[in-house]
Amino acid sequence: MGLFSKRERADGFTGGGSGVTVLTGGAAAFVPGTPGAPGGPAAATPVPRAGDGRADEIGTVDDLPEFVRTLYDELDMAPSLRHVICPVLVEAAASAGGRGRFALILTRDMANSDVTEEILRQLRLRFDPDTPAMHLAAAQVMVALSRGSVEPTGGSDKLAVGAGRRPASALWQNFDAVGRFALREGASDLHWEVEDQSGYSQVRLAIDGYLVAPPEFRMETGVMLDTLSHVWQKGKGGSQGVFSRVLPQQTSIRAKIDGQPVVFRWASMQSATGHVTVMRMHREEVETKRVNFVHDLGYFEQQAQLLDRNTMQLGGGTVLVGVVGSGKTTTAHAIMQRLPAWMNKMAIEDPVELLAEGTHHFSVSRTLDGANRDEDPFIAAKRQIKRMNPHFVMVGELRDHESAGLFRDVAGAGLRALTTVHAPSALTAPDRLSDGELRIPRSVLATPGFVNLYVYQALLPKTCTCGLGGADMKRMLGADKLRQIERLFQFDVEGIRLRNPQGCDLCRRPNLPDLNGARGRTVVTEMFEPDELDLSFIRDAKNIELAAYQRSKRQVGFDVPDSTGKTVFEVALYKVFAGIVDPREAEKLTSLDAYEARRQRELARATNTMGIHA
Repeated sequence: MGLFSKRERADGFTGGGSGVTVLTGGAAAFVPGTPGAPGGPAAATPVPRAGDGRADEIGTVDDLPEFVRTLYDELDMAPSLRHVICPVLVEAAASAGGRGRFALILTRDMANSDVTEEILRQLRLRFDPDTPAMHLAAAQVMVALSRGSVEPTGGSDKLAVGAGRRPASALWQNFDAVGRFALREGASDLHWEVEDQSGYSQVRLAIDGYLVAPPEFRMETGVMLDTLSHVWQKGKGGSQGVFSRVLPQQTSIRAKIDGQPVVFRWASMQSATGHVTVMRMHREEVETKRVNFVHDLGYFEQQAQLLDRNTMQLGGGTVLVGVVGSGKTTTAHAIMQRLPAWMNKMAIEDPVELLAEGTHHFSVSRTLDGANRDEDPFIAAKRQIKRMNPHFVMVGELRDHESAGLFRDVAGAGLRALTTVHAPSALTAPDRLSDGELRIPRSVLATPGFVNLYVYQALLPKTCTCGLGGADMKRMLGADKLRQIERLFQFDVEGIRLRNPQGCDLCRRPNLPDLNGARGRTVVTEMFEPDELDLSFIRDAKNIELAAYQRSKRQVGFDVPDSTGKTVFEVALYKVFAGIVDPREAEKLTSLDAYEARRQRELARATNTMGIHA
C-alpha cells in the first residue's frame, strides 16, 4: 500500500528531491519514482512495510531533524492528531511569494493512513516537500512536539512570532532558574506541586531542613506542566517514555546548572488535588575530597573512630539508618571516600546518585509497577560480585527482599559491606531488616560479625553566628523550659543559643524569612555496636530489654561528646549545650515532654523489676 493517492503519484510527488525516507531497521519496499517532478530526476522512494523494525526510529528529541517551527495551526489540526502527526516547516520561504519546505514527523502506525495522505495533500498546496519528507518517531517524541516542548533548531521565521506556543528554550530556562536558585542556596530537593483547581502552582525547595516557597517560583499551572513535560524528555532510564501526571514515574535528569554538572533524581505521583514531582538534587562530579566526619559532617570524634574501625574490619556490615532526607547517602559515600586507595570498592545502587573517586558504581533498574517483580534485579550482582575481587561493597538503600538479599550475600560471605535502610532508630533497625518486606532472618542478624555497627542519623539546622544567647535566650525560651532541660540533662544552660528571627547578612535569604537565623545543617547520630547480649536480644525480639541494656552502657554525662548508650535526641542535646543547635530544632526529633514521660516509664519499669527480683 502506498503513502499517496493516485492523483499525487501522477503528479510526481514521489519523485526526485521530494523522496520519502522511512527510518526503519528492516529493508524498505520501493516504489519507482515518476519523472517530471519539480525536485529533479526520478528516484526510488522507500515505503514502510508491516513488521519493519524500529532500530532507526527517532527515540529522543535530540535526534529530531532541524526545523523552523511546527505547522499545527496552519492546518488547524485537532489536538488528538498532534500526538501522532507533526508537520514542520524545515525551511522558510526565501521571498514573499516563495514556497518553504516541509516535512512530516509521525508515528509508525500513521505512516500509511488516509489522514496522513490528506495532510500531505494540504501541505503541498502551500509548501514544497523536503528531502526526506517523512520521519518516524517514538511516542514520547511526538508528545514533546505536541506540547511545544521542543526548541526549533532550523533558524528563524517571522511567521512563528505570536504562534501561541511556549518555546522549549523558555521552558528549559524556567527549570534552569529553579535549579540555579536551588544550587546557590544549597537545596536538597525541588518540589513541583501542581494544583488542578488553581490557575497557579508552586515550586517549593527543601533548604536546611525547611520546605520553603520562593514567591518567584509561583507560576501558571499550565507552564509548570509544560516545564515538567519538557524536562522529562531529558531523562535517562525513565519508567515510561512519556511524562504522565497520573502514573508514578522515576528517572534521572543530568544537566549543567551554572556550569556545574548536576543530577536530579525524579520521583512523581498523582495527588488528590493534582500532581507532585520531587527532584532530589546532587552535584554529579566525582567527589575527590577526603571527608572529615567531625569537621565536615558533625560527628563526634568517638563516633568517627567507631565508623572507621567497623568499616575497615574484614567481614560484616555497617547499616546506616534514618528517615527520608537524613543524609544517609551522603554519609555512605563519605565512608567510601575515606577508605584507602588500595581497596577495590564497588557500589550497587538503584539508581546511582553520587560518585566517589576510586569506586566502581553499578546501577540496577526496577519498574515502579512491579512488572519485573518475579525477577531478581540483583541476580547478576550476586553471581558476579565475589568473582571481581572486591574489598568493600556498598549496596544502595534496602527497599525489598532482593536488595536485602544482596546485602546478606555480601556481608555473610565475609566481605566488608555497607548499606542504608529507613527505620526510626538504630535499635529498631533489626526489626526493619527482618520484617516481611526485607526478610533477613533474625538468626542471621544475631550471627556475630554479620552486622558490626548500626548508625542512626538525623540532620538539624545549625544556629547562625548571629544566634541569641544570654538574657535574650532566657527570655525567649522561658524559665520553665530551661529548668526542664537542667533537670533532665543536668548541664549548664548558659551556652544555649537560639535562632535570631531577624537573621544577618550570612543567613538571610531574599523572600525566605523562615530561614533567618540558621545556616547549614549538622549530623546528630546514635550508634549501636552489638555485643553478644545485644545479639541474643535481637534473636529473641526482646526490644524492651535491648533498649534497657543499651541505656546501661552510658558512662558519661550529656555534656560530653560521646554517644555510647545515648539516643539520637540525647546526642542532639549535647549540640544544644554547645550552642550549635537551637533546642526548639532538637525538639523536632521528640519533644522534651515526651522524652521526660518516657524516662519516667523506664524508671518505673526498672523499679518494678528490682522489686520483683527482691
